[in-house]
Amino acid sequence: MKNEPNGKKLRGEMVAAVDVGSSKICTVLATVTSECIQVQGVGISPARGIEKGLVTDIDLAGGAIRESVKRAEQASGEAIDSVHIGITGTNITSESNRGIVAVGRSARTVKTKDVNRVLASARQVDVHSERRLLHVIPTQYTVDGQSGVKDPRGMHGFRLDVDSHIVTIPESAAENIIKCAHKAGLTVRGLVLQSLACAYIAINQDEMDAGVILADIGAGTTGIAAFKDGSVTHTSVLPVGGNNITKDLAIGLGIPFEVVDTLKKKHGDLRKKQTNNDEPEEDPFIAVNYDGMNKIYKQDVNDIIRARVEEIMKLIIAELPSNRAYLAEFPAGLVLTGGTANLVGIESVAQEVTGLPARVVSPKGLTGLADPLFDPAYASTVGLLLCGDKWRKEQSWLREGLSSKVADTFKGFSHLIPRVKVYRG
Repeated sequence: MKNEPNGKKLRGEMVAAVDVGSSKICTVLATVTSECIQVQGVGISPARGIEKGLVTDIDLAGGAIRESVKRAEQASGEAIDSVHIGITGTNITSESNRGIVAVGRSARTVKTKDVNRVLASARQVDVHSERRLLHVIPTQYTVDGQSGVKDPRGMHGFRLDVDSHIVTIPESAAENIIKCAHKAGLTVRGLVLQSLACAYIAINQDEMDAGVILADIGAGTTGIAAFKDGSVTHTSVLPVGGNNITKDLAIGLGIPFEVVDTLKKKHGDLRKKQTNNDEPEEDPFIAVNYDGMNKIYKQDVNDIIRARVEEIMKLIIAELPSNRAYLAEFPAGLVLTGGTANLVGIESVAQEVTGLPARVVSPKGLTGLADPLFDPAYASTVGLLLCGDKWRKEQSWLREGLSSKVADTFKGFSHLIPRVKVYRG
């Protein structure tokens, strides 16, 4: 039991999350209750041994995770030994599946055990031996032909169907990230797709019902999660992100990656400039100091950034199964998270390219040592905290050759979201 700053007793369980990205690793320890999330400690370290969400060097990645965890431990004064891990990667795939069971020999009231049986049936999907189920998310139930049922318990019927969204990951990718966590002295309680974690804090129920697209644009990848009628309908990961913008700048301007990355973050501005004769004229140059170069045009920088951002937005739409009718399918628009969403004016470019209303979302409503987390780059980290102990051990990865510490997928998307007061902006 912890105390809030005002002395009020806060009852809740400590939850630890490690968000593994291509540019940074963030560890957060927090007390999650039915009322709030109180952050106890945050640890952020540069990512090493990770490329586009995939482990390329277990020792380097394990050391980077350990460094992040150690910083969170020092800030909180608490030891961290088990965590939820946020992952991404272009080798993650998704598909739909249906489970069917008989409620009984004759029609009767659907009970929780019937829901559990039909969910187990949905998990009997033919997954290649080299892949593993990451998430099994029920999207709708059907009772005796009546579709669109969100919770069948208490209804009367003979046959129960469930449509589910299945997310899979290569066994090697899962095992490698787990090995990295073990090298850092951690037990893995669960793996979560980062774009789904973002949805917990970035999208409200009305948007999910109407139809909305979430794009988590990180350094190495862009995670996509689309929702319609209250359920997830599509997830995927694109192999592009903020690093692609930086590489284009480095090539176009002839300046090293590290220099232009800082320049991009400080001077990138995608807003259309409004002419106002009453305001002093803005300096069109950016001062630099590299190999005899002392200044570059701001317009050159922002033209390069805009071209790549426009391409990313087009790729997001092209990835949707319903891309030809997406304007009608997703009227709630495009929600942007991830570090690249910090680019000034990115939402206006997104709206110009896609025709959808667009907004950038940062975590809100956190208490405690939460100052670093009020940033789009940490939306998935905070989302991981909301998963908490709502995980369900639905299926076992405890087979020869796989780590024995892996917790499995969740029972249902709605079952995972605690009733916490987290405000979305």
